[in-house]
Amino acid sequence: PSLFCISPRERAGNQATCWRHYGFWSHTPVIERIERNSFPTPMVCGPGALRELATIARRTGMTAPLIVTDPGIRSFGILDRTVDALRKMGERAQVFDGVSTRCTESDVRSGLDVYHASAADGIVAVGGGSAVDAAKAIRLLTTHDGPVASYDIMARGTGKISDALPPLIAIPTTAGTGSEVSSAAMITTIDDSGSKKTLVHSPKLVPDWSLLDPELTVSQPSGVTAGSGMDTLSHFIEEFVSPRYHPAVSALAHRGMHRIARDLPTVWNKPEHLEARGEMLMSAMLGGSGFVKGLGAVHAMAHGIGALHDVHHGRLCATLLPHAMEFNAEHLAPGCAVELAQTIGRQDTTAAEALAAFVDWLMGLNVSLQIEPRLRDLGVGAEMRDRAIALALGDHCLRTNPRPCEQADLLELWERAW
Repeated sequence: PSLFCISPRERAGNQATCWRHYGFWSHTPVIERIERNSFPTPMVCGPGALRELATIARRTGMTAPLIVTDPGIRSFGILDRTVDALRKMGERAQVFDGVSTRCTESDVRSGLDVYHASAADGIVAVGGGSAVDAAKAIRLLTTHDGPVASYDIMARGTGKISDALPPLIAIPTTAGTGSEVSSAAMITTIDDSGSKKTLVHSPKLVPDWSLLDPELTVSQPSGVTAGSGMDTLSHFIEEFVSPRYHPAVSALAHRGMHRIARDLPTVWNKPEHLEARGEMLMSAMLGGSGFVKGLGAVHAMAHGIGALHDVHHGRLCATLLPHAMEFNAEHLAPGCAVELAQTIGRQDTTAAEALAAFVDWLMGLNVSLQIEPRLRDLGVGAEMRDRAIALALGDHCLRTNPRPCEQADLLELWERAW
């Protein structure tokens, strides 16, 4: 990424608190300062980046931001730190902490009410993917008439979104969704058939700034760390095997898988390892940047099931992932399986051997992270099958799965995973 406007701050006292700048080569030097870059959106990255929030808010024109978050962020003390960072520069911040794990349209409407009641002029999203997605939807509805479903990508809603939007700053506290740099928001809505995941998508929804501070991810429970990390890995894998042509994303995804294989076990075993936490944040960001190449059946099924069952999205993706790789085996591009195996240090020469090794590694990684091997172990009931498959068939992610899927195909995937 291109670097600009480097504003040195006090250098860390020891390397243990440094954050290695994300790069493609193992000899990339460790940096001991906050870095700013502009790919894919302006960012401030590094330990202590939160302290620059007020400066960035001023730069966007905010004077009375609404902080959008969830109850857990308050309990971890991160909300207080965010409010303090804004008040140091005199910003008048209000708080909406009612975002649920499933990020519903009701959450969005409640946050919108607080936005208008507080006369806010911008939004600061703090939390995981649900909080950032909710903030994007609140941002949209401040200037656009609802409902959220009218902006669904599958209903050609993208063209209805104008650039008349208030500024948004995203501060992720988990390393998973990449929503802090993506152009999409996933919201649980309700139609005549029941709950569904609605994807709102537009380049205009990309946050104006993102602050990636690894110190904010340390307090996350181990289960969230594992699920979020596996969400990032599933992004990289599905982007890599997607048949859509995008060599830049393919290169990032290939290298990203290698880095997740290294850094996710580190943050699992050493939660306070700040450098690895920073690497995971940058990997999540790069995974979110690659959505343009498309995802696949893992996310289509996860969205369908997630609309019906309250389960961590990343854990759901992790459970589905090895089964989906076997499901897609005969439809991967030539050489793809061998390249996948290379990211985990294997040098298998045949596609079958390489894919088997990669699937075994995925299953072993799930075991080491205490992630459930089957959908039923996640509490997904057999009675959800038909509705979940119907929702997955209508999901945008299925368009770029290597294996073309109809109902019978997704039934096979369900049976493999359930």
